Amino acid sequence: MVAVIHPGDNSKDHSRLGTLSNLYGRPIQISEAITATLGDPMLSPFVNADQVGVIGYSAGGETALILSGATPDLDRLRRYCQERPNDRDACNTQGELIVDRDDLQPVADPRVHALMLLAP
Repeated sequence: MVAVIHPGDNSKDHSRLGTLSNLYGRPIQISEAITATLGDPMLSPFVNADQVGVIGYSAGGETALILSGATPDLDRLRRYCQERPNDRDACNTQGELIVDRDDLQPVADPRVHALMLLAP
């Protein structure tokens, strides 16, 4: 098992919450962790590249779904936040993503073969 601490979206740093770079950057970080693990001489002998799975809790569930090929429905997020403006976890930017990186898109990783979603 490999765990990732997402820059700007972890228990000590919330600076990227509500940003496009966080939404689309998290799956890229997981893909990079998979690549690093499969390329590491100490870890790779213990990894079956054909059985890579991702466990995602909360925003990690969304990350896992993007890795599997899902595309976030940003209009639905906006509507949700209009109806529930006090949901600080999902709506700290009122359902509008801060476009800090307009070059990022949701990217699936074909190496991910299984998902476990917890409170996505």
